[in-house]
Formats: sequence, C-alpha cells, structure tokens
Amino acid sequence: MEVIYKNRTKRDHTVLDALGGVVIFFALVAIAPGALVTVAVEHFFGLRLEIGQRWTFAVASSVLIACVFCLRSRSGWGGAYVYMLLSTALAGTLLVCHFGFHAEWAAALLATYLP
Repeated sequence: MEVIYKNRTKRDHTVLDALGGVVIFFALVAIAPGALVTVAVEHFFGLRLEIGQRWTFAVASSVLIACVFCLRSRSGWGGAYVYMLLSTALAGTLLVCHFGFHAEWAAALLATYLP
C-alpha cells in the first residue's frame, strides 16, 4: 500500500528530520555502555567482529547492563535513571576522546538542525 503525502511542507520535513536525529542520539547514548564492553571484549580476546556483530553485541550488552542496574536498585526507575546518567557520561567521554575538544562536529550538527 503506497501512501502519498502531497501537502507536506519543507517545515514538516525539517521537524521530522530533527525528531529522527533526537531519537537516534538517545538510542546511541543508551547503547554506549554496551559498545564499550563490546570493544573491550573484542580487544581483550583478539577478535575481529563485523559491523553487524558489533551492533548486535552492543545492543545485547546494553540491555543486559540496564537490566542489572534496574534489578540491583531499590526501584526499577531509579536503576534506569542511574543507567541513563552513566550512558550519557560515557557517551560524552567517548565523543571527547574521539573528536577532542574541537567544536567542528557540534557546529555542523547545529548548522544542520538550526538554520
């Protein structure tokens, strides 16, 4: 079934693109601990994983870590909150380690989403 959107404006596409970017950003932040664990295991055991295997193990590791945080806390929401704080801090640290303190990537992101 084909859906045709004839009355969409450029503004609608911009809002949808920005929303998609935010969702992708939060998804990447949420799997940061699993990605770090996957890279550590890969280097420790000398494995060469393909990109699909890396993503699969990163997501699985992140879900496992999040479950452990939720089960070990007094309330599930408290564990989820601590996990998201850890994920955000880890993602920020990884971004700084990869890009350094140069603001080129941030400027490009803002230029894309804030015309």
